[in-house]
Amino acid sequence: MLDQQTTPGTPHWRIIEPLLTLKKAADYLRLTPSAMYTQRHRSEKPGALGIRVGKKILYRLSDIDDFLNQRFADSTSRRDM
Repeated sequence: MLDQQTTPGTPHWRIIEPLLTLKKAADYLRLTPSAMYTQRHRSEKPGALGIRVGKKILYRLSDIDDFLNQRFADSTSRRDM
């Protein structure tokens, strides 16, 4: 998601994207924070999508949405078989 305040010519790395805490990412995915934490330590998605910043684990909303879109696409393609 792009920040609406960006001006033309703004470097792509300056575009602000929503970051979710572990709890908010878990709520978004309808999982428990402990399930996300367990997935992270097992290197399983979606828990493994987070990055540690200081003491917090943060998730980009776009990474979670990409994960969900891929899962939906995989699910749909299996039904077509």
